[in-house]
Amino acid sequence: MMEFIRDHIELIVGVITVGVFTVEAVGALKKAKKIDETGTETDATVSRIDEIWDPDTASSSYTTYVSYTDGDGHVRESAMTLSSDIQYDVGEHVRIKYSPDEYGLVREVKN
Repeated sequence: MMEFIRDHIELIVGVITVGVFTVEAVGALKKAKKIDETGTETDATVSRIDEIWDPDTASSSYTTYVSYTDGDGHVRESAMTLSSDIQYDVGEHVRIKYSPDEYGLVREVKN
């Protein structure tokens, strides 16, 4: 058994990586669906945009964060879940939905 593992370690690591990625993606999609179906709609302002540079692919990905006031009057900052079709600038206003029991992610409301 140990010889098999030693001989196929790259394949095993690859399968585990794909599995973890799949579980994370499914979780994000479920959160997005829940926000779309039961979320609270409000106005927000783009507070920051983080760039993540991947030297392997020589490309960047971006995470857009928005600030908004929740139903209890608390100012929150959350990442916009799943890639936005629209690129925003810091300070721009956007309509969002958030889940009152999960402030980590919000969804943009598309007109």
